[in-house]
Amino acid sequence: MGTKLGRLEMEFIIKSLSEKKIPLSIHSKKLKIDGLISDYSNEIITLEAIDSSWDGIDKEMEINIFLSYFKHVMTFKTIVLGTSERVLKIKHPEEIYKNLKRQYERVRPHNEIKISFKLESKNVELDFPMTGAEIEGAVNPPKEFDISSIGDLMEDFRGKTGKVATDSKIVMFRQRKPDTYAEEIVVRTGKVLFIPDSLSDFIENDDSGLPGRVITKQLLIEEGRERGIEPDLIEEKISFIMAEAAQKGIVSELYCPVLYHKYVIGYIHVYSTDKEKKITKDILDFITEFSKVLTYSLKMNGYFDNKGSKIQNYNARIIDISTSGVLFAHNSRELKTSLFIYTDIDIEFTIGHRKIIAGSQVMRKFNDKDMSYYGLQFMNVKPEDFRFLFDYIYGRKYTVLDGQLWEGGSLPPELKL
Repeated sequence: MGTKLGRLEMEFIIKSLSEKKIPLSIHSKKLKIDGLISDYSNEIITLEAIDSSWDGIDKEMEINIFLSYFKHVMTFKTIVLGTSERVLKIKHPEEIYKNLKRQYERVRPHNEIKISFKLESKNVELDFPMTGAEIEGAVNPPKEFDISSIGDLMEDFRGKTGKVATDSKIVMFRQRKPDTYAEEIVVRTGKVLFIPDSLSDFIENDDSGLPGRVITKQLLIEEGRERGIEPDLIEEKISFIMAEAAQKGIVSELYCPVLYHKYVIGYIHVYSTDKEKKITKDILDFITEFSKVLTYSLKMNGYFDNKGSKIQNYNARIIDISTSGVLFAHNSRELKTSLFIYTDIDIEFTIGHRKIIAGSQVMRKFNDKDMSYYGLQFMNVKPEDFRFLFDYIYGRKYTVLDGQLWEGGSLPPELKL
């Protein structure tokens, strides 16, 4: 989107727009109307139309506003509070962004546009211990990991961990079940068992700086209560883990689960016996990322049983759209565990009788209550389909200037070679 202005900077900008009579461009649906700020307060901004009227803009409509402040293009979203032929009252913006980073403006979709896509759906039932954690599944790996073969991937892993730890190993649950308390809690929680210092205290709660990622004493006690286990017994088991590590000369260690769908297929164990080389958060971050890459590599090399696969068709609700991407929402739990960042996917748009196929890649993914949101960037769209989509979204023909300037008329960012 861009860089968010601070509160004082935002107030200064609005005051300057009013005093210097700097025009604003108001966008809504396929409308584009220019206006000036005639009055403002902490709650309401009043605009007067320039050489036109506010026809087509109604009360409670959501609008996008763009402005150029000394060559800095800025934007904000707001709600229409009231309108007449020449005067428009809008809600004071909560946020203003500058240095915009999108090539084309994203807008609310028109009702008649629909999207759908197909995805391989897997009914996964495997002989691994199950976990109660919310699991993403196998993800596409960052480019620094070589997944051309599992052997090469493991060699890379050993080389990197060997520089920061005494020893590391990967334990799979293919032929065995978890039998130690450390293995049991890693499986049940789906989180990392992290002991930064075996001679210090076990991590107490999520104030550790690693919220939601590691097993804490508070989590184990709460989980124990749900299973009818007294806190004293949990404390005793935690003390045993710490004492056992210290007895073996282990200064710090971690157990990171390797997750796939609802299963823990194994774990990565890394430890250090050197007081000068304790396991740090940076190492934890690397191991956590590697565990996801390992799952992906195993999946791509046929380690999991994929019987029962079928092609599932999804229809999604569009949140906003531009000619360079789309944000959609879906409540499918299966989709949530199957569609990952950097996944390539073909999206089919239906606009009236016309169908458009857009080769896309998932660039963002986030969750909100029961809904998951997926931000896609279009990677491959036929030129004639692109022009049709541009005309449909913005209500005008595509020009050469549209390809040269970015959202709101801003200049594209400089290339850094």
